[in-house]
Amino acid sequence: MARAVYCVFDVHLWSQPFVAADFDPRVHFLWSSRDYREMRSQGAKIELANLVLLPLNDEFDLRRNHFWPRYQAVASNIPGTITSFGDACDLVWPLRCRPKNLDLTLNEAVWHTTGKVRSTIWLWPFGWSSTLEIDLPADDEFDGLLDIGIALREKDPAPLLLKGKAVGVSGALAHLSQLVRQDLCTPAAQGKAMETTRLPRYVVCALELSKGFQIRENIPVADQMLLIGAVRGQELDLAKFLSNRPLFTRLGYGNFAVTDFDAGTAIVQRHWQDRPGTKLESNHCFYVNTRNFFSIFLTLHRMIAYITVKSKDDARAVAAASVLASLPIEYQNKLCSDFAANYAPLHGVPVAGNKSPAGPAS
Repeated sequence: MARAVYCVFDVHLWSQPFVAADFDPRVHFLWSSRDYREMRSQGAKIELANLVLLPLNDEFDLRRNHFWPRYQAVASNIPGTITSFGDACDLVWPLRCRPKNLDLTLNEAVWHTTGKVRSTIWLWPFGWSSTLEIDLPADDEFDGLLDIGIALREKDPAPLLLKGKAVGVSGALAHLSQLVRQDLCTPAAQGKAMETTRLPRYVVCALELSKGFQIRENIPVADQMLLIGAVRGQELDLAKFLSNRPLFTRLGYGNFAVTDFDAGTAIVQRHWQDRPGTKLESNHCFYVNTRNFFSIFLTLHRMIAYITVKSKDDARAVAAASVLASLPIEYQNKLCSDFAANYAPLHGVPVAGNKSPAGPAS
């Protein structure tokens, strides 16, 4: 049987400048490049009431991960300083946050199966991105993935259970944001408008087909419509599909992806045993690394767009844009490179040297 993994993430940015009285003293290091670097180098976790903050460490071993060592190479070489923060290179590093005692599961009434929903929150000095991820059995035909996408959009019956109570995906993401605010902000700041949602929902899903199932050489438009419908969570007619034609990316060995820039990406992968030289974990690793790329890329892009409305030459935007320029080149993933090169909102984003973020790194 085929397997599907479905990830939904959002992006939030702090809307207020850092004021020490608004934040728990245990997280003040986030607004000092020196303190933030020291925290990451020590590698020690910080346990808060609802979250555990974990600096990246083992992820930098190239034998274990292909994405994070490349991200490290890019982030470590960003020049410049940021007023009241310090070295610009430290701004773009995320912390991995693990929610404690998160009782979030699939709603058996919807899925006819039970299982935990995995969650990670990526935290930066300027904001965060929360992710939800589920694994489900699926059909080799793409209408099964469409059914999953539609079910995850439903409000009644809601697809998830939070502490036993039915909740939609948006409600689950809102709960994670509440955990961030509760843990990082002081009680006095809880009533303030401390953050702004810049991306309410984006999907990265992957379908690994059954062993022996063959992918057509030419993927018909009807199949692409089903896959884009899966990330949008709705059935599409041809007119709606053509109104926002997706990006189609061939990934080798018959694998491919279709991307709706506004809604998400669907990756289709042949069974690992049907591809020569492939390991059991290869498909999952590709999906995870791609998911991390999309989350980081869109978070940095939203930060640039938000900041540059108020200030055209903000050093934070320049640092983030440097990552957007260099990461698709350093991390040579065809899907990620195609996405970065064709992501329309990038046009006009200011970066050092007037270089497009999707262009070659200097």
